[in-house]
Amino acid sequence: MKTNIHREIVIDAPIEMVWSAITTRQYLGEWYMRTSDFEPVVGNTFVFEDEPQGKWDGKVHGEVMHVESPKRLVYSFWGNQMSYKTIVEWSLDQVGGKTRVRVDHTGFEGLGGFVMRNIIAFGWRKFLKKLQQHEY
Repeated sequence: MKTNIHREIVIDAPIEMVWSAITTRQYLGEWYMRTSDFEPVVGNTFVFEDEPQGKWDGKVHGEVMHVESPKRLVYSFWGNQMSYKTIVEWSLDQVGGKTRVRVDHTGFEGLGGFVMRNIIAFGWRKFLKKLQQHEY
């Protein structure tokens, strides 16, 4: 039973621009979810907001755990439909003039985690496609 999410894309933009897209409030709101309090600073707590769906209130809570600009960002991730915290890790590598982006979302537990993982995996596909299409 697969309980982790791994996605990898290549973006035709320099690593610094992609880093800015995944760490700047304004840009996050354009391709991911809105936020008024995200800062890429260890210990920062934040909320991402999207449209509520079903029993989900549209909010994802997190805390920044690791920042290594412009290569690595790690934060916790949980919402009202999750009874535990999961971890999102972004890894960026410069490949020529392009940037390889890897996202690993880990920590899903049990049967409920398997179901939640599948729902969230669909969201990651959508968000990463929008990140690739973001104007750099």
